[in-house]
Amino acid sequence: APGNALSISPVPEKNEYNQRGRYVLPQFCVLFGICDARILPLVSEKQSPVMSIQSKLCGLLLAVIPVVAASADEEHPLEALVLGKYSLIGSLGDTAYKGVVELGHDGSGMVITRVVDENTSTGTAAFEYATADKITVLRLRFPTEKMESTCLVQSDLDNYARFTCYRYPEHERTEAPAIEALFPYHEEK
Repeated sequence: APGNALSISPVPEKNEYNQRGRYVLPQFCVLFGICDARILPLVSEKQSPVMSIQSKLCGLLLAVIPVVAASADEEHPLEALVLGKYSLIGSLGDTAYKGVVELGHDGSGMVITRVVDENTSTGTAAFEYATADKITVLRLRFPTEKMESTCLVQSDLDNYARFTCYRYPEHERTEAPAIEALFPYHEEK
């Protein structure tokens, strides 16, 4: 058929079998449903039980492989983008502050070092999903301060990461979280 990536010609007759007694038809065609419309009635009309079991097992295997691969302990695709040093500006109520944040990797996950007004705090960082829409956010946790930040990560015009964050006490609701923005760090000259 025009426009199809795969066309099978000529259409096999109902009585054409290979040596094993199966229709002369690629099994992947049946499995993935990419057969020409003229062939599908031939396949669905009569199919050997062996081919049916094989097709179901192959389909199950193909469905499970991506799940197993995705569950492996691997880094998030955005992790390479966010690792580095950032300038931080923030505001809590009428108080503005600035500092430096560095995101790194210690082998078991992302770690963060935050320096604001000569106070250094360390914590962990991880990509998680937020809201029912499963929006990807970067969650920063500082257990010694009992603080947490939820950040949206975007790319700036030079393809560097830029963050906007809410910072709040962990496990508490607040109507007035601190707001912070992180930009790629540039040495002052």
